[in-house]
Amino acid sequence: MIQTPFKDGQTYENDTITSPEDRLKHFGQEDHCRIYSAHDLKKRLEATNFAKIKIREFSNNDKNDIYGLKATEAIIEVIK
Repeated sequence: MIQTPFKDGQTYENDTITSPEDRLKHFGQEDHCRIYSAHDLKKRLEATNFAKIKIREFSNNDKNDIYGLKATEAIIEVIK
């Protein structure tokens, strides 16, 4: 299971942003250097020959309290 902050659209990366303050501003956390889109991360994982990759998005009808996820969160299930 992979969980990371995801965004809509394309993955946002910028390796010139190095200060903790700027990383917080751009990526939402001082130690992050990118924000993935779920679909882009799935493509990157597929390129490394994982056998099965599935994006799981949850809705208000799911029992998210079991997983500790919000209704708007997504996780990626990966099998090698």
